[in-house]
Amino acid sequence: MDPEFSKKLKELVIMGGNVEGRGSKWPGAEYNFRMDPEAAQIVLHEYQCNIMIMPWESCHNNALTWEFHDKWLSTDTAKGRFLRDILKHAAHHSRVIRKRSVSQICDASAMAVTVNRSMITELIKSHVTIELNGQNTRGQMVQVNTGWRDILPGEGREVEIVLKYDKDVMMNMLMKTVE
Repeated sequence: MDPEFSKKLKELVIMGGNVEGRGSKWPGAEYNFRMDPEAAQIVLHEYQCNIMIMPWESCHNNALTWEFHDKWLSTDTAKGRFLRDILKHAAHHSRVIRKRSVSQICDASAMAVTVNRSMITELIKSHVTIELNGQNTRGQMVQVNTGWRDILPGEGREVEIVLKYDKDVMMNMLMKTVE
C-alpha cells in the first residue's frame, strides 16, 4: 500500500468503536473493532488525516423504530425494492433472532454524517487507543485522558467522536434514498 495514502485523504469516517464500554456483540467491544483490533489500532495511530468515529452507542441511541424502517423499505420504487432486498436478512436477524425493539443502521448513520456534517448535534475530540489484550474488552476503544498519555507514551490519537446526531435529518435522508 502507498505509505503516503493517508496523507491524501481529507478525512476518514469510521463506523466502529464504543465510548461507554458497551459492546454490540461482546460485553465491552463493538463488532467492527472487535473483529480486527490490530487493524483498528493501526488506522487510528498511523493514518495522518482527520478521523471521525461513529461509535456503536451513537447508532444505538439514535435507532429507528421498526415502523419507520418498514415504511422506508416499503417504498415501491426500484431503489426501494433494491434496499429492501439487500437489507431483509439483516432486518430479520435483528428483529426476529436478536429480538431488538429498534432498527439500527449504523453504516448508513456514518455515511449520513459524512455527507451532512451539520446533522451532528454533539461531537467531542478525544485521544483514543484500542484495547488489544482484554478477554472481555479486546477491541474496545479507550479514551485516553491527558494524565494517562504521560504514562502510555505514543498512545492516544486525537479523533472526533460523534455522540449525537439529528435523527429527523437522518430519516429524511433515508426517505430520499428510495425516491
